[in-house]
Amino acid sequence: MLSVILALVIVVALLSWRSYSTQKALLLQSSVDQVSQSGEQQAAQIEQWLADRLRIVSSVATKVEGDTLNALQQAQASGDFQLAYFGNNDGEMFDSDPSVDRTGYNPRTRPWYQQAQQTRGAIVTKPYLDVAFNLLVISIAQPTRNGVVGGDVSIASLVESVNNMALPANGYAIMMHNDGTVIAYKDASKVMGQISNIDDQLNTKLVQSSIQSGELTPAYFKTEGRDKLLWGVDIPNTDWQLAFVLDKKTLEAPLTNLMLTQLGLAALALIVSVLAISWLLSLLLGPLARVSLALSRIADGNGDLTQRIEVDSQDEVGVLADSFNRFVSSQHELISHIRQLATELDLDAERSLCTNQTSVEELQRQQQEVAMVATAVTEMSSATHEIAANAESTAAASQQSAQSSAQGKGLVDKTRSTINSLASEIDETTVVMGELSLHAQAISSILTTIQEVAEQTNLLALNAAIEAARAGEHGRGFAVVADEVRVLSRRTQESTAEIYTTIETLQNTTKQAVSLMDSSKGLANNSVDDVNAAAKALEEITQAVNIISDMAGQIAIAAEEQTQVTNEITQNTVAIKDVTDEITESALTHLSQAKVLKDRAADLSDKVATFIL
Repeated sequence: MLSVILALVIVVALLSWRSYSTQKALLLQSSVDQVSQSGEQQAAQIEQWLADRLRIVSSVATKVEGDTLNALQQAQASGDFQLAYFGNNDGEMFDSDPSVDRTGYNPRTRPWYQQAQQTRGAIVTKPYLDVAFNLLVISIAQPTRNGVVGGDVSIASLVESVNNMALPANGYAIMMHNDGTVIAYKDASKVMGQISNIDDQLNTKLVQSSIQSGELTPAYFKTEGRDKLLWGVDIPNTDWQLAFVLDKKTLEAPLTNLMLTQLGLAALALIVSVLAISWLLSLLLGPLARVSLALSRIADGNGDLTQRIEVDSQDEVGVLADSFNRFVSSQHELISHIRQLATELDLDAERSLCTNQTSVEELQRQQQEVAMVATAVTEMSSATHEIAANAESTAAASQQSAQSSAQGKGLVDKTRSTINSLASEIDETTVVMGELSLHAQAISSILTTIQEVAEQTNLLALNAAIEAARAGEHGRGFAVVADEVRVLSRRTQESTAEIYTTIETLQNTTKQAVSLMDSSKGLANNSVDDVNAAAKALEEITQAVNIISDMAGQIAIAAEEQTQVTNEITQNTVAIKDVTDEITESALTHLSQAKVLKDRAADLSDKVATFIL
């Protein structure tokens, strides 16, 4: 039912939208047609107005060089010019009104004159404000053989005609030059200004785009705060354009009312359709509702399989009701049988669960006892292995100690021999030191003699220097030699003193060395005695270590045999434990399966019990 209503809503909405879109397109096209007709008609009138003035000026151009004043006055009158004039190539100026003062006026410097001469044809200037007449005018000029003829004409009638145009949707017209200068607009203060002064969104590019497309161009005018529609047209054979601005909301107002009317009619049609469909469905699907109600009672209630549908017809609905009754009867028999089986299954599952629970408890207790035995055997095996390892380590250490004692005894013997040799060498060194002391004393005696000779030499050199001084110039050379001898004598004395000091130090050191050698000799003799005692002690240690090594070897052999036996016991115990673990795990699996079976049997009994038989 809901899907049917939704489909109707969608169809009605699509039809309403289609109608609205069609009406909107027709309204916009109608507006475009109306605006384009008015715009093209207005553009044609402006073009014709300008063409008439151009013909008048062209006609005057052929006669102005004859009767100038008469030709100009005729042009002014026929073309409604404010002023007609002629400027020749000599710079002279002639007006239709002789009272106009042209003193100092040179037409050849004026834009209208120069433009006409440059184009060599008729020209129309941009509109400008004539100060003399305070009117918005244009100048029309035509070159002649000897100058340029022209006239100033007011475009007030054109401006009024544009401003008074009747346009739909509160529309208004703007006449502008193609450079964006406003020529005609409802607000006179904007005239002769740029079109963008009317609104920031307005510009020559937007107008040109509308002219090229020929369609209503949307734009938002900030100054009015409203959405607008723009349509433009060029005025043929001019630099002018017409732009028409329509109010979008005003234009689409009839569409809004139409849309509301259509929505009301659519809603009414939808309500009527829904009521009619509801009545028809209730009439056709009444019997099916009874079947649905019976099925709902079976599904949503407690599985009441006593439900039956009264068959009062032989149509499709009657056949469906009869089939439903036969289906419920077969389900009644099936559920009854399943309920009996579920009860029996629940009892069997309960007994199986109790049996498995007892088996698991017994196996877990046996598993704990086997684990304790395995742990004890493992600890005993570990202890036996550790004893064997310690015994082997002790035997190895004893053998190593025996070897070390033997090596120590050999080293002691070698040390004793070395100390004896050292004592002999110390004796020899003591003798050498004594001889060294005697030689040092002899050197001291020699140094004493050298010292005395140096002193005498110094004295002789001093006497020689005195004598040389007495001799004057003749003794100068001898004095130099005497000085050199005295210097050498002094150096000899100094060196002798240093050597003497060194010899004294050597003698003192030699005495100390002799004393130390005597002490070392006594220590060497004591060391020989100590080494002999150490050699004897090491020999006794070696004998004791050999005895310990033999005993440790016997302990290691016995412990190794016990380790092998313990390992066999451990392997057997571990095998028993593994088998027990597997049996226990299998029993736990069976217990879990028994619990699942019990739960499923209970669940099945509960589900079957919900049916009413």
